[in-house]
Amino acid sequence: MTVDDGTCSNGLSLSSSTDDHTSIRQQFYLGQHGSIFSAQCPGLVLAADNSADNFSITLEIFQMNQKKLKWKFANGVIESVLKSGMILASSPDDNTMILKSNSTSDSNM
Repeated sequence: MTVDDGTCSNGLSLSSSTDDHTSIRQQFYLGQHGSIFSAQCPGLVLAADNSADNFSITLEIFQMNQKKLKWKFANGVIESVLKSGMILASSPDDNTMILKSNSTSDSNM
């Protein structure tokens, strides 16, 4: 996962790319309260779009108690707290980071 080119700002998009552990654009860390912070853009965290029909992932300014900014880790995937059963994935169309249904989770229901 890579922070797309551009100035760090609220709403910045993310994309999938070849792993480069030396690139700060690909470095993230788990902060308090389940948020995933960007090393490239201090103060910005991964955010799930909170509209019903949009599954995009962007960087947004960290705020306490916002479910769209919280994530949980289980079974090797990163799942949205806002949209339960939806996990981080790369879009097959253009490599942008999106939420997609976790079929493993869905089949257990």
